[in-house]
Amino acid sequence: MNAIEKYWEEVARLIADEQGGEPPHTWNKFKIDAFLRNFHTRLEQICRADPQKAALCGVDGVKGGDVQSPRLSYFSFRRIFITRESTGNRSTREMFAIYLGFESVSDFLNQKSIIGDAAQAELVEKNTPTAAAAPKRRRLAALSGLVILVAIFWIYKACRPENINADASRPRPFLFVRNENGIAIVDPTANTSWQVVRTQTVIGIDYDPASRQLFWANGHDAYRCLSSARLDPDLKTIEKGSFKSRLTGQLKYPAGIALDPVRKRIYCADHYDSTIVVFDYEGRVLIPSLVGKINGRPSSVELDVQNQVLYWTDVKNHKIGRIFLDSGRQEPEFIAEPGLYPDGLSLDTLHRGIYWACNKANRIGWSSLDNPAPQFTPLPISPAAVEVDALRGTLYYCDWESDLIRKARIDGAGLFPDSLTTNTLNAQGASPGVVKLFYLAY
Repeated sequence: MNAIEKYWEEVARLIADEQGGEPPHTWNKFKIDAFLRNFHTRLEQICRADPQKAALCGVDGVKGGDVQSPRLSYFSFRRIFITRESTGNRSTREMFAIYLGFESVSDFLNQKSIIGDAAQAELVEKNTPTAAAAPKRRRLAALSGLVILVAIFWIYKACRPENINADASRPRPFLFVRNENGIAIVDPTANTSWQVVRTQTVIGIDYDPASRQLFWANGHDAYRCLSSARLDPDLKTIEKGSFKSRLTGQLKYPAGIALDPVRKRIYCADHYDSTIVVFDYEGRVLIPSLVGKINGRPSSVELDVQNQVLYWTDVKNHKIGRIFLDSGRQEPEFIAEPGLYPDGLSLDTLHRGIYWACNKANRIGWSSLDNPAPQFTPLPISPAAVEVDALRGTLYYCDWESDLIRKARIDGAGLFPDSLTTNTLNAQGASPGVVKLFYLAY
């Protein structure tokens, strides 16, 4: 097996681990398309922050500015991982290495113990014309020497005491949480948190990592509407001039929101109007009443972007409904008995599951999306919202009567909450009520 084959074999293994263990050569089109959306989003974030990596991916980049998104087609993915007709060009190989958190293909080869002069030359020359002249070979030799120096540098850097076990360059999970002070961001890896929006009227929230746009439902008595802001790449501050307190017109009482980052749509549950309104990212109304008048009060909404299915909770009639957006088919009683006051939905599209909080009943409910049959886990506290990290088998839930986010382990056998005294995260304010998870390059 040559170096390129070893490279792609290791890439496939890492991607399978990231996607729950299913190797890419077994994926169908829906799975590939979903992966590529995340692939492009993550690469765009990385390239925006690092012009050198942008150049390796074949695009121009200015740090902190807009970049052309590195692209890989569905057919190219198939040719690499399924039919194995292609080993990709240089930019494609760099894109996968950088997507997986490495500095470059060279860094990948070094860390995976594949690197060597011959191996590196093979990777570089694979797409070089066979009629290359002696000057090109000299440049290649110089490049190989440079690669070795770079590899030595990275080995030295990685072995420094302060960098042992460091993983800062790899995308990792962040939680966006609503609290009584506004919106905070929590880094579960470092167990740190900080406030990014300060207003006491936030209800629902969602974030688009590709555009760095944060949207929230504003329940202020003077103007009930959706608001938005664009976050800086460090996630610590709001980009100057991007804050829009009145993105949309007046609503009766906006509650949960869900974004479609592909189509640039916002789905909002107007609680008091018993409707779900669809906006574009500029705040223009696209559909004033997606499912007609709901015979109840919609609260939380969650979107399965890949399958274009929108789910909502009805906290008056104690139901969970859904609509298939492509066909318009509605199931207002998709889960007819989810417990009292179901709210704070979260989807696990990887394992085809749905989770929710029953705040007044002190329990968390969950069900299969394919065979809805609710199950429940009782708690000694009042959960206000839940969020699933399917890749890590973790469920986060807000403790409404404190300022904490708590954890539970999920697997095929059920849901197992951690002790109330361990593994808690600070929500930066009391009454945390919404929590959203995103993988970000940071």
